Amino acid sequence: MAAAGAEVAFVPLGESSAAAMAAQWCAGRTPAGAGRSLVVRSDLATAVISDELALRGFAVDVCIAYRTVGVDLPDEVAAQLQAGTIDVVLLTSLSVARELRRQVGALPARVRVASIGPGTTRDAERLGFTVAHTARTQSVDALLAELDARDPSAAVSTDPAAATNGGQEGTP
Repeated sequence: MAAAGAEVAFVPLGESSAAAMAAQWCAGRTPAGAGRSLVVRSDLATAVISDELALRGFAVDVCIAYRTVGVDLPDEVAAQLQAGTIDVVLLTSLSVARELRRQVGALPARVRVASIGPGTTRDAERLGFTVAHTARTQSVDALLAELDARDPSAAVSTDPAAATNGGQEGTP
C-alpha cells in the first residue's frame, strides 16, 4: 500500500483471518466515530469483514476489486503432477487449491502439499488434499524458507495447530 502512496493505519496482529481483522478493527472504535468503511475484496472472498462491521452498526461499502480466473496448467505439468514426478506443490489460497483439484484431481501420495497458512490448509484438506506442511508465518517467503530449512528425511506434521505456533499467525 505504501508503494502505491497510501498510508497503512491498521495492521491486525496474530491470526491472519477476516474474523480476527474485523474483531481487532472494531475494538476501541464506535460506529459513530469511525465514519464509512470500504471493504475491498476478491469475488471469491467471503463477506466476513463487511458482515461483522454491519452487524456492529458500522457503515460499510463493499468493492469487488478483482475476479479470480483459473488458468489451465500446461498438459506436461498436469501429467507430471498426476504421475508424481513433481515433489511439492505450494498452495497459497483456496482458489489455487480449487484450481489444482479441478485440473489434476487427487495427487499421488509422494507429492507433498505445502500450505501458506492454517486457513488454506483447512480448505485444502476439505478438498481432499493431504497437507504435509503449513507455514508458521503467512507469506510465500516464509513458506519457502521453512521448506528449505526442513530436513528432507524428517517426519512432517499435518497438525495445523502445531505448525502455526498454537494458531498465532504472522502478517497476512
